Amino acid sequence: MRYYTTLPIALLLAGCSSPEPTTESHIAGKAYRAQKELQGAIVAGVNYPAYGALVQQLSAEILILRDTARGTNDAAIADHYATALAIYMDAGRVWSQKIEDAGGQYAKITPKGRLLSHGQTAEVSQRYGIPVIDVRNDYGSLVPTISEDAIPQLWKRARLAAAKGDSLLLR
Repeated sequence: MRYYTTLPIALLLAGCSSPEPTTESHIAGKAYRAQKELQGAIVAGVNYPAYGALVQQLSAEILILRDTARGTNDAAIADHYATALAIYMDAGRVWSQKIEDAGGQYAKITPKGRLLSHGQTAEVSQRYGIPVIDVRNDYGSLVPTISEDAIPQLWKRARLAAAKGDSLLLR
């Protein structure tokens, strides 16, 4: 009798599990996991060194996926994840510039809540159309800046790009 009561429960639980990837390659699942780990770390409040390590891991998984792609689905997933990776890397560049500027000469001339738009930050802001606004600092000088919100905005773009790969993987 025990068999008949546990079988329906087991079948019910099997139906409640998360969707399994249906792609030609399980390697795509590893890239999926790497980008979800990065997204989870961002939500939880990742620090800069850990962020860099997670981006490197995602990069490695995408390279492996590209090398071992067994069909057009794997290749398309790799392309979407690579687009997301490029955006995550650009967010890291802005974050790096923010850290450098906070401890240097630019800390005194950059208004609160703003990042000085120069070097890598200027390149990234131009690439993604992030608005650059000239703001008057405490010394009365106008300085080109972007909002500190640029980093989470880039993360959102990356998440949306990765979601296109997710949809191919989980369909």
